[in-house]
Amino acid sequence: MSKLGTRVTTALIAGSALGNAGGAVMPVLLDGYARRFGLDSTDAGLVAVAQLLATALFTLLLASRASRPGRVRMARLGLLIAAGGLLGAAVAPDFGVLIAANLLAGAGLGAVFAASTAALASSGDTEKASTVTVVGSVLAIGVLLVGLPMADEGVEGGGFALLAICCFAAFPLVGGLPENTVEHHQSSVVKVIVPGIVLLAAVATLSATDQGAWSYTALFGKDNVQLSSSAVSTVLAIATVCALAGVVFASWAGKRWGRGRTLAGFVVAGAVAKLVVSSTDSAVGYSIAAVVWQMCQLAILMFLLATAAELDPSGRLVASLSGAVAMGAGLGPLGVGAVLDATSPSVAGVVLALLTVAAAAPLIRLTRRVPIAV
Repeated sequence: MSKLGTRVTTALIAGSALGNAGGAVMPVLLDGYARRFGLDSTDAGLVAVAQLLATALFTLLLASRASRPGRVRMARLGLLIAAGGLLGAAVAPDFGVLIAANLLAGAGLGAVFAASTAALASSGDTEKASTVTVVGSVLAIGVLLVGLPMADEGVEGGGFALLAICCFAAFPLVGGLPENTVEHHQSSVVKVIVPGIVLLAAVATLSATDQGAWSYTALFGKDNVQLSSSAVSTVLAIATVCALAGVVFASWAGKRWGRGRTLAGFVVAGAVAKLVVSSTDSAVGYSIAAVVWQMCQLAILMFLLATAAELDPSGRLVASLSGAVAMGAGLGPLGVGAVLDATSPSVAGVVLALLTVAAAAPLIRLTRRVPIAV
């Protein structure tokens, strides 16, 4: 096990932030390339889905490889591949090249994500490592969300170019990723509690409800609550910042009341918050629910990463579950959009709440069986 020092922490944050960057900053990138190529919503969404699903697929495919020695080499190769794809997207002359470049970028980011998340299991203190990594990644992505629009406005394709520069900057940083020092034994531990396919499906479904609903949060605020665009942006920005406090509180609460019980509380609170955000016509209710929801979402993610890292010190399980998170995030907006088209925001809220609780049940069972190292 590696000591969780500054070098290791920086490497974990850099790798996880870039592995998540595609999905987190896609709305900003999407706006830029949609205007650049004159794409309609369907074609622009196709580019986004191509990159996000490539990231998820390669994270899952490389989870086993990430459990063996060579994570630094794997992450650095992924960064170079991702940078090449992002630079290709920045200068793409047509839609076909744009799609291909995003697929390449997604593959590279998937390798980075698999290596960095698997490394959490070798960090020495998985609870602390997961908390610091989630908080640090959110802050880093927040900086990107500010810088990318400025880059896109200054230079055509500048957003993709800036992300490529970040990949090059992260190249020396990921050298601190902890390598695996134990044999893989996840199959003998986890399958007794929750079958692997059930676990991956549960995580993907939970992620899909979060990312899918989040994609339409601004629409709910404008249509249901009649808030202005600036007011909605302010609420979402506050919710994102407050979410960081939720991670810290979750770590403390898990040690005090047990991870399983605390996780169950966050799941129920998050499910209710999604229902309120999608159906309320109260500005106050919408704002509070958005804050609570984001606090719960990051808390659940932190518990998930920490539990997976403790169950399987090789890192394969945490990398696989991270891939499932990415897969759900890529498919979520399509699923929630379909539900909204067929029903109404209120009905969609009920569906999201029920799916959240159902998908979290196997995860709660898993966390209750894993003691917390205090």
